[in-house]
Amino acid sequence: MRVWIGIGVALLVLTGCAYKNSPLTFSPYMPKPATVLSSKSVQKVYLKSVVDNRPRQSIVASSTNASGQNVGYATTSTAVDVWVYDALKRGLSARGYEVVDTPFKEAKTLSVTIDELFAHYNGALLSGDNLTGTMQLSLHVKVGETTTVKKVSQSQNRWHTPIRSSEAFEPFLERLMNDVLVRAIDEIHAL
Repeated sequence: MRVWIGIGVALLVLTGCAYKNSPLTFSPYMPKPATVLSSKSVQKVYLKSVVDNRPRQSIVASSTNASGQNVGYATTSTAVDVWVYDALKRGLSARGYEVVDTPFKEAKTLSVTIDELFAHYNGALLSGDNLTGTMQLSLHVKVGETTTVKKVSQSQNRWHTPIRSSEAFEPFLERLMNDVLVRAIDEIHAL
């Protein structure tokens, strides 16, 4: 009987400390209402494409323990390219743009690539910034015959309690993604 109790306690301790991975589902981007300057006509944007250039598109984060060993990854069930496409449509509309479905002469044409989106928790760091993340987008904006390429990127760092589940990455990554999208929309507006 004692053997079974000992085995049960050992299994409980081992499974309770194990890293739990469940796919992340990012909330839709909700832009803050923007003050739209009145102009003679509404500017139009043709959102041609959003392409995810990351080599492993479903993996968005990793976690290492105090020994530096990888204990798990965070994956997403949200297609990041679809999330960015939707976020750009919402953000540009809130900024006063009309997002059109077909290209035409008066519209800015926008193509976007997702170059990076990744976070890492370093369990070996007991103080300081043990959670880091980076996102980078490349914006290709064509106005008339001129195409401008802008890179929008941001890194975030902070201290976090030990991460034992992929779900702990979700609010950190959502904040990073929202911040980058606000900056991307500002860049598009400035062109």
